[in-house]
Amino acid sequence: MAFIQSQLETSFYEVGSVLKDLLIERFGMSEDNARQVIRRAASSGKIRSSEPFTFGRGQFAYWVSDKELDAHDIRHLCETRRPPIYRLIKLLDENQGVTSYYEALKVTSSPIEPSTTKVSSLNEILGLLKKLNILYTRNDPNEVTYIVLRENGYELPDDRILPMMRKHYSKMFVDAAIVPDIIRWLKKSNLISNPVMPYRYRKTPSIGARANNLVWDACAYTKATGINPLVGAKAVSNEKQTFVVIDVVVSSEYSQIHLDGFLSRVQISINSGVMDKRKLLPIIVYRDCPDEVLAKITKLGFIAYDIGAIFGTRIYRALAKLGHLSNVDYSRGVENVVSALLKIISESGQEESLRTLRGLLFEAILYPLLKTIFPNAQIFQGVTLKAEIEGKEKRHEVDYIIQSSNPLEIVLVELKGVSAK
Repeated sequence: MAFIQSQLETSFYEVGSVLKDLLIERFGMSEDNARQVIRRAASSGKIRSSEPFTFGRGQFAYWVSDKELDAHDIRHLCETRRPPIYRLIKLLDENQGVTSYYEALKVTSSPIEPSTTKVSSLNEILGLLKKLNILYTRNDPNEVTYIVLRENGYELPDDRILPMMRKHYSKMFVDAAIVPDIIRWLKKSNLISNPVMPYRYRKTPSIGARANNLVWDACAYTKATGINPLVGAKAVSNEKQTFVVIDVVVSSEYSQIHLDGFLSRVQISINSGVMDKRKLLPIIVYRDCPDEVLAKITKLGFIAYDIGAIFGTRIYRALAKLGHLSNVDYSRGVENVVSALLKIISESGQEESLRTLRGLLFEAILYPLLKTIFPNAQIFQGVTLKAEIEGKEKRHEVDYIIQSSNPLEIVLVELKGVSAK
């Protein structure tokens, strides 16, 4: 036991297979005896164990009894042994310690519902990291769930975490807001065919499209076949068409963990029985992407578009300002932001291509008007109402809810306009 303690004091932590091999090499004992020694050291409290949680191939992690594993330790342990956990912690690091449950589903490639596969659910991953006191979850007023890294083992105070959650929501809003215009462009390019398709919506950016028990920013079908025995005109059913999955990251850099999470979801879909004999076309839309990641995307055969190549380089300026509109309660000078965005869109010559984005600006500019009409009321934007009817949960999205005390009333506002298809 003293030997194991000495090894862990040097390395701080290790998995069981490494400790077992060290014991065999040093003392010439059998594998079973080495495992018994490790178990006795853990049960006696000389060292600590991650049991019942494993780190690849059923292995427990061990560390010295007077130490707590931190996020850096877990990230290092999981990089090759449990890549989804590694990607989640890396994502948290890249986002100043906070991310949404939706983004975590994407990057860990976790199934939405429990499945019979060996792929861990996100709740199982979070259960492990919560037990190790690495992170916790927190909901915002819109019931969006966030995952937050602990700081020295403690939860962050409200005056720190609430602004972080609002900032992250703004990034989600930007990623979701541009999706409909991207879809329209892909349709015009004949890369997707179906007229109606699920996609991540700006009013509920924490809910994406669902297919094959996984989340996507958008998914569709295409009849574009190239030179193929089955020409597009004969691909009249979904079974004969290519399934298209779309990954959109324009609020930040498209990093290696985004690609790995997307690739893993693609592989899970291909290997599922649902995708039997059906082709799959992955499409990535990004704002910034390192050259080495782009090289890997090319090698994988995925289609990738720089958002500037689709809508012109002025879109970068528009995206930089767009986050201010994610929650008008916290947006000052919304008229100036909308005016600047409309000018950028006009100068880009993309008024037609960015119709959805222009509609979003109309919604934002309406807020000051409503505030003038109801000066003393609370105004909530983009609220999802929930109710249980006949045992089933029903949802309805409302653009604005106005709660007034004088007179006492609640006003629901829904905006309707010309279809942007």
